[in-house]
Amino acid sequence: MESRLRYILILAGFTGFMTQQRIDALNGKTYFGDLAIPSLRIIFEYDGRGKYTTVEDLLREKEREDAIRLMGWRMVRIQAHELTNVEEAAVRMKRIVQYLTQND
Repeated sequence: MESRLRYILILAGFTGFMTQQRIDALNGKTYFGDLAIPSLRIIFEYDGRGKYTTVEDLLREKEREDAIRLMGWRMVRIQAHELTNVEEAAVRMKRIVQYLTQND
């Protein structure tokens, strides 16, 4: 699904995005974002259903997201059902990025 998301971002006209963007956080940990547009400091994260099976998984992910946001990144979480129609998803990705960057 990350490959599908990458294709949708290309279809939406985005270039210069990185896969597995490295983020060194203030808590001393290193995290990696699925797909990032570094120039805009936006990370797209694909969340599969099997990713969170315990409360501890959720708490670790919250800690990770908080640490990434603290470093100035905006995070957009995407699920499979949002990627079914690639044309609609591309339009949605454009709208999300426009919204997130309108005051930059």
